[in-house]
Amino acid sequence: MQKSTDAVRTEKLPPAAPPETNGNGTHANGTDTNSAELYDLLHALQQMLVGDFSVRLPGHQVGLMGKIADTFNSIVASNQRMAQQLERVGQVVGREGKTRQRIRLAASAGAWGEMENSVNTMID
Repeated sequence: MQKSTDAVRTEKLPPAAPPETNGNGTHANGTDTNSAELYDLLHALQQMLVGDFSVRLPGHQVGLMGKIADTFNSIVASNQRMAQQLERVGQVVGREGKTRQRIRLAASAGAWGEMENSVNTMID
């Protein structure tokens, strides 16, 4: 639960800067070069937190970071679709009075389906 609306920033944040490398595959602070990928993930998560659902992680990554990037990108894409659907339904139902309109989310399992059903039930 959020204590204050002042606590959430709504502007885009600058990317978190990874530490400088020292030329041997590690950073000056002793972390390895995979830390840059973690900084990318942190920045993407921060953008998502402030409502920027257009952010994506690079799709060229392999291994564990590739799977994390693919999963993150799928989650943020689902959030983006949900925001678009809610905006669309708010316009056509709330302003135009077209009460036959419903939201449809691509992911309808678990809480995604429950959210879809809840909004559509409110329209009924």
